[in-house]
Amino acid sequence: MNMVSVQQCCQSRSSQINSAADPAAIPDESELWWLVPQVTAFFANFGPSGTESTASNPAITDLKIGNNRFCQASLAGSVITAGNSALCYCASNSALCYTQPLMRTQTLWIGIVALGLILAAGFFAPDARTEGPSSTDDGFTVVALNACWLFDGIGEEEFWTAPQCVEDAEEHLTKVANYLATVNADFIAIEEIESADMLHRLNVKLGSQYHEIFVQGTDDYTGQDVAGLSRLPVLAMGRSDATQTYPIPGSRIRAPRGTEDVAKHYWATIELGNEIITFIGLHLLAYPDDLERFVRREAQALIIQDLAKGFYDEGHEVVILGDVNDFDSIVCDAADNEPRSCVDRLFKDIDPDVEGDELFNVAASIPQEERYTYWYDENRNGIDDGPEEHSMIDHMFVTRGLADILVDVRIDHAGYEARTVSDHWPIIATFALP
Repeated sequence: MNMVSVQQCCQSRSSQINSAADPAAIPDESELWWLVPQVTAFFANFGPSGTESTASNPAITDLKIGNNRFCQASLAGSVITAGNSALCYCASNSALCYTQPLMRTQTLWIGIVALGLILAAGFFAPDARTEGPSSTDDGFTVVALNACWLFDGIGEEEFWTAPQCVEDAEEHLTKVANYLATVNADFIAIEEIESADMLHRLNVKLGSQYHEIFVQGTDDYTGQDVAGLSRLPVLAMGRSDATQTYPIPGSRIRAPRGTEDVAKHYWATIELGNEIITFIGLHLLAYPDDLERFVRREAQALIIQDLAKGFYDEGHEVVILGDVNDFDSIVCDAADNEPRSCVDRLFKDIDPDVEGDELFNVAASIPQEERYTYWYDENRNGIDDGPEEHSMIDHMFVTRGLADILVDVRIDHAGYEARTVSDHWPIIATFALP
């Protein structure tokens, strides 16, 4: 990228069978569900607890026919209950359960035939995560949420805003999961999460319906990271190890000087219909007005710009989303905060050699008075004093192909009171299905 281009820029991207599956492809419960209590009764009344078996894939599975659950979710290979007493074993990612009870001879064949029909429904029903989005038929929903120290509560004494014990951490995790369950998004970007283990625990609380996206970051100070959950299979994921000297060419700030990387980010690619979409989830350096921080944040943004352009040049739709810790110079927030950096321009104009922007801030469709994602309790009175304490530092930038099919976007202030789930509010965008 040449200096002139940047200067112009500164100046002006386990499995649960549920409602995602096409209802027409799943046998109607009136056809099959009547068999379940029959089989359960056979197992409970004519056979002892059954012989143990071990599944090779440690997945969490759940078989559902219509709106009825046959086996409760459990780790593959572990014993679970069907009905009140029959035993079965979670088998694998196929979301099927099988049993091996010792039944009496006169009921064995009836049970086998009935159970075979039920299991056949599982074999031939499409996997929700591979067929398409499962929230509604209205579109594909994406949410970006800074979850505010989604940690395990062990060893965080240095950071008073982090959970200070295991019990507090579990309570916070439950609050985040309960909220996200109400959103029912198809893709979730999470910031301020500790580890792949915490992501898995969150996924379990959400019914293990998502593919987990976690690529270890390099923030050795806070230990915070970013992660994602996708209902659709993830074709590939990774991160950039690139570094960038700062100030970047064209920056209006000439000092301090150094080299920066993007400690907290990932990219993940999915296929939605005929479109390939690459999400770039990130959490950039904090403090929008701090001179040293924003000049380093510009270096981070330049790395992300190059990453996004690579996918864009390959024909991908690109989404850059997360906690940017900076403002938008065009899509002003509720408090009319103005950026000192050109981070927003770097994210929108990922190809400065071509006239016009390639990415667009979805918040442009939100009324300005509602454009705030963060509450900073400046006077520390514990009261949300309104717009002067509000800012929009979380963003979602999308390429034209997605911007053209955006059907709804909001910052969900109604989802929870400030600081009850997080000190940030999520951006939620829904796109028409291609």
